[in-house]
Amino acid sequence: MITVPAARVAMVAAISRVRKTGSIGVYPDAPVASGRPSRRAALVAASSATARTARHVNVPAKRGISYSQLWQHDSGVIAPGDDGKVNILFGASQPQVVCAPLQVCDIELQAGEQVSNVNVGDIVRWKISAAKSGEGLDQKVHLIVKPVEPNLNTSLIITTSRRVYHIALRSDAASYMARVGFIYPDEAQISPTELARVNPAPDTSRASYGGRADGLDFRYRITGKSRWKPDRVYNDGLKTYIDMPGTLDSSEAPALLILDENKQEKLVNYRIVDHRYIIDQLFDRAALVSGVGKKGSRIDIARSR
Repeated sequence: MITVPAARVAMVAAISRVRKTGSIGVYPDAPVASGRPSRRAALVAASSATARTARHVNVPAKRGISYSQLWQHDSGVIAPGDDGKVNILFGASQPQVVCAPLQVCDIELQAGEQVSNVNVGDIVRWKISAAKSGEGLDQKVHLIVKPVEPNLNTSLIITTSRRVYHIALRSDAASYMARVGFIYPDEAQISPTELARVNPAPDTSRASYGGRADGLDFRYRITGKSRWKPDRVYNDGLKTYIDMPGTLDSSEAPALLILDENKQEKLVNYRIVDHRYIIDQLFDRAALVSGVGKKGSRIDIARSR
């Protein structure tokens, strides 16, 4: 059984909250750096800053500045990672990375991401260099950030093969973030395979083939000959399950085709968990196919009414 990390589940919940309510919010259990403003405080700060804008800036520009400053001051979403790393939800706000003189901040990018350009506002008092870890698809780029003195503020833009990072750099006399990484919305979603393994298909050990038991429908005919002929086919009203022999090797798993009303075969999305096909829909007719020609095998599945 695979356990989905709690921090990742919390991050998924945070993303869902953002999509539903438009509010960023923060993790209920995640530490937030002291002094970070709330969303209401961010609104006040943005409004005050906009009010101080030079008179020659027109109204649309002031509105744009206000929106930008709201994004800059938002507390965002953070969560603790491994080995003291601070994980930041990418895109929720402009993240602040706090560094200190005589210390090193490590900003870690996504594995396989290629850096195109790095731009920092204050090139005199901030030193930035690049390093790499891992090999092949697991290789990561690390940006090593060092300020020369405390109480500095500047911005950092990193353009890569996948996205653009906008980061606010701050320097403190003693406090700093040793490791900073990102969690990306697409990675934070729990895959269907993981969900299937965490929430397995219903237990059918007490059910007899060919009838109904515990809300499951076993009324399917299985015809054809093959050493991987399914043991049983059933559905729970939403999904269809095909139990394959325990001797089936994943490398020889047949393809699943569904026949439509015109008896046209079409591919369908499915996943295999512990020798069980899981299809996120019901069907009347389907076929399991392996190989072509005389060496091919085919098993037909039909739902009885």
